[in-house]
Amino acid sequence: MQRVVHLLALFEEGRTVKQRVRIPREIENRYQLICGIPEEGGYAQPLKIGTEGTELFDGQSIDSVARKTKTVIRVIDSGDKEDLEREIPEESFRKNVVSAFDSMIPHRRYGVVVNIEDHKRERILSGKKARDSITRLRIRPEPEPEATLAYVTGVLIEMKFEERRLRLKMPISGRALDATYGDDFEPVLLDHPREMIQVHGNVTFDDAGPVSISDVDEVIEVDESPIEMQSFDSNSITLHAIKPPVFNVRFDNDILSYELIGPFDVYLYAETQPQLEMLLQEEMAMLWQEYAMADPELLTEAAKKLREELLATFEEVEDGS
Repeated sequence: MQRVVHLLALFEEGRTVKQRVRIPREIENRYQLICGIPEEGGYAQPLKIGTEGTELFDGQSIDSVARKTKTVIRVIDSGDKEDLEREIPEESFRKNVVSAFDSMIPHRRYGVVVNIEDHKRERILSGKKARDSITRLRIRPEPEPEATLAYVTGVLIEMKFEERRLRLKMPISGRALDATYGDDFEPVLLDHPREMIQVHGNVTFDDAGPVSISDVDEVIEVDESPIEMQSFDSNSITLHAIKPPVFNVRFDNDILSYELIGPFDVYLYAETQPQLEMLLQEEMAMLWQEYAMADPELLTEAAKKLREELLATFEEVEDGS
């Protein structure tokens, strides 16, 4: 959230950003997010923009950034591309702002939902739908002739910081592919040297696999950590786990795809870890409707057992926000 404010402060002050964004020290100092004490009996975290020693002449610029921040939060919540382009005409700013919101939203697996309200306690961003809205707002490259928008999976073997260039070694063909990357991808790259990552962009292929990749717009780590299902949504209700079930995840290097196996006879495949989490959410919602909510008299013995397991594992609870 702090990065969102800093980016919008740069925009409001008429600054320009290049591929590599660095926040000037005066912007960092003037537009700080100051955290208040969480409200008793809940998790609400009061925030304000400014510094404890804000000068009077800073008030107008801080108010302007605060208003812009609130407006952009509402646009992110709506997922409307045209509104976002109107509020932030420059693509470099839009891309970095959307990326900052993406980093702010917890993964579904954690069962934590972050909502944002204004000072009137009106919700301006719903954590439940935020990730889907951000996905719609993500700036994707235009498909090139003879290229396909796709993910490439490989081992990160080299980074050239000055050129913003990375090199991947393909696990099947053994080829090395070069690609340029944006500043917002640097943290995940630095955290995973010599490890498997997935890069999305315009990819050309031959019979042996990927030949080249350009216009990189997403970099994802290959994450085989188990998924602990804390909660999921089904027909506008949220089910929380009494004892969270654990689903094992494996990345198959032969087919470059994720495999998930776990309770309730769940067995799923997906190309990326975010896709795998979304499929799991959809699968659990389907199982809840088809079995947990079904009339047991209409179910087979095996289906009745599955129904009992679901009801013993999850329960509907009120929103804890």
